Amino acid sequence: MRKAVRKVDMAEIQAIRDQMDRLANLPDRFNQQFADRGWVMFEAMNADVADEATSMAERGSVDEAEDYLANFWTTDQIRHHITQLKRVEAFRSRWRLAVDAETLYGQELYHACVLMVLAVLDGMVQETSARFLGINQNFSAEKTDLEAWNSIAGHSTGLSKLKQVMLRPRKKTNLEAITIPYRHGVIHGMDVNFNSRLVAAKTWAAIFAVGEWAYLAQQGALFQPVSEEPKSLVREIREIAEQQAKNEELKAAIDSFKPRDDWEQGLIPTTGQPEDYRIGTPERALVQFLVWWQNSNYGKMAGSITTIGSRPTHPLQMRDCFNGKTLCSFEITEVRDGAIARSTISVRLNVRGQRDEWTHTLDVAMIKFVQANTPEDFERVEWTFSDYYQLARRPKEN
Repeated sequence: MRKAVRKVDMAEIQAIRDQMDRLANLPDRFNQQFADRGWVMFEAMNADVADEATSMAERGSVDEAEDYLANFWTTDQIRHHITQLKRVEAFRSRWRLAVDAETLYGQELYHACVLMVLAVLDGMVQETSARFLGINQNFSAEKTDLEAWNSIAGHSTGLSKLKQVMLRPRKKTNLEAITIPYRHGVIHGMDVNFNSRLVAAKTWAAIFAVGEWAYLAQQGALFQPVSEEPKSLVREIREIAEQQAKNEELKAAIDSFKPRDDWEQGLIPTTGQPEDYRIGTPERALVQFLVWWQNSNYGKMAGSITTIGSRPTHPLQMRDCFNGKTLCSFEITEVRDGAIARSTISVRLNVRGQRDEWTHTLDVAMIKFVQANTPEDFERVEWTFSDYYQLARRPKEN
């Protein structure tokens, strides 16, 4: 028997839908504002940061938006994305160069940092092209194609546009400060004034975007699969009708969403083991991850992480992030349900590093990355999150 649909605030539902539409169009909006300035959207980029920067630019504050983006790329963020980039085979042999470049970035030695990152970028594209595409091309080659059919960065408004911008001819010595990492100008010494955080940040963002293309290339996923046999008219009509019925049922479930009051009623333990929490809840999923951290079970930890696009996280990423950092204890301080597939959990962590110990409280966004066709799909899919690296990050002292 189907449960009765509860009435909810329609204005709130419309606001959620508007936000979903806004995020769905975010890559195009972001690239429209920033591609000519040397930034493009890519899969692992922080969506909240990209959305805020895009909104600033759409209001006319493009320069301020660029500063906001540059300031986002802290050494912690860069270190996290370098770890993610290890999934790209052509990057692994260049990993040490990237780590050294990150050190230079932290020391504000941007000249040296930019040169090293551009070198890694060229080498990564050339090795990927040779090993997985059977062609000899690097980032600076005129015919190099960086498009991918199912990729945010590989969209025609993304890497292809970024390549055009970064490879603009630089034939005369330029003493003026540049704001874009022109590859030819920097490598060949024609642009000599690029010692800025902005240029360095754009260079890092570029290599992380290209890393998305390189990973798809090694997976053989750059091109759209051949479509299956055409469907009969009767079959197509039947499938459309079935999908429409599912959509209506799903819409009713979303419209009837009501946040739980379990936290306010004291029904959620502040700490404990996974079995102390109700099955299918975001708090149980987070506690399970934290317990795996306490047991250094990097394989299980990796299996519970989802990034945009639901590509697998490698256990080595977990080890690089959490090794040498022991979770001594944790305490949930609040649970907030924001939507049918999103909750925020505030958790206080006590972590012991190799030299010291610290306590910090942070918000973890728990999300169900699910291609939902029915309301039951929301119950079957486990809760997950993507910003795992923040759990192990030592807070900066004020």
